[in-house]
This record gives sequence, C-alpha cells and structure tokens, in this order.
Amino acid sequence: MDDEVRDRIMPGCLIGTAAASCFFDLVDGERGSRRYQYNSKQNEFGYFYESWQDRWVVFDNRMGALFVTTCKTVDEATDYLIDGEELFAP
Repeated sequence: MDDEVRDRIMPGCLIGTAAASCFFDLVDGERGSRRYQYNSKQNEFGYFYESWQDRWVVFDNRMGALFVTTCKTVDEATDYLIDGEELFAP
C-alpha cells in the first residue's frame, strides 16, 4: 500500500520513527510503570519496522487498550489496523 492510499484510509496513522517513539512512550508509561502517568490520547496507532526481529510491529491504542502484534509484511500490518469501520481490528 503506498503512502497516499494509507493516508486516505488511515488518517493519523503513525509510521517509522514517529510510530516507534509513540509505541515506546505508550509501553513505558502504561499503568505508571516508570513513576509517571503517560497522558495517552487513546488515538495512537501505527506500525514500524523492527530490524532485530525482521518484522513489523503493529500497535493500536484507539480503544484505550493497547493492542500489539508483529507481522511479516507492511500490508499485513495495515490489515490489522483497518476493518470495515476503519477502527481497531481485533
């Protein structure tokens, strides 16, 4: 899926470095695990490539419950983030 199509289908989707930064902020601040409360907007979602695993990390916090999985391809990653309603895909 090219960037233009992705932006039209999933507005606000984070990719690359921005996605990785947001993901690690969510994980680090979840439930005050690092002595501070992360002020989650509950609309963060995206995907990024993790070279150590040679996989795409997909995360979705749009429902306020952080969903995380890994995928082999970027198309598989976007499929996790899109359903018929363009909302969280379980």
